[in-house]
Amino acid sequence: MVACPFPSEKQRRDILMAVSKTMCIAEDVRTASETSSSVLEDIAKQTAGYSGADLSALMSEAQLIAAQAVVIGNACAPQNTFDGESEISHNVEMEPPAITRDNLLQSAAKSRPSLSTKERTRLNRIYNQFASSMQGGAGANTGSDIASAKRVSLA
Repeated sequence: MVACPFPSEKQRRDILMAVSKTMCIAEDVRTASETSSSVLEDIAKQTAGYSGADLSALMSEAQLIAAQAVVIGNACAPQNTFDGESEISHNVEMEPPAITRDNLLQSAAKSRPSLSTKERTRLNRIYNQFASSMQGGAGANTGSDIASAKRVSLA
């Protein structure tokens, strides 16, 4: 059994930075000013207990919020054609929308870690029981060692 602890604040910030590199992000999102930290640093502080996958999902949700704002704001408008008929204009060459500070804050407000505090505590307890039962088993296993070992399960 291998324990994989949840990322620290610095690790969460690094994960958010890595995920955001593949996305179209507004300039002010990654950079900190002299008076305040970056939005990604703020989100890293607020997301204790989030896994890397949870943080990636948070960024994807922010991207969807940004895209939705563009779609709603740029609803297809009728365009007149040469023959006088109306036609819906679809801008296929559209740039991906930049994720803004507000998009990230909306996403962070909606998201939750995939494991509750109660579930994380339960899994830590199971791991600690397993690790403590294995402490005395550094040498060769004999039948009596195996028989006396505590059984640990996820149930």
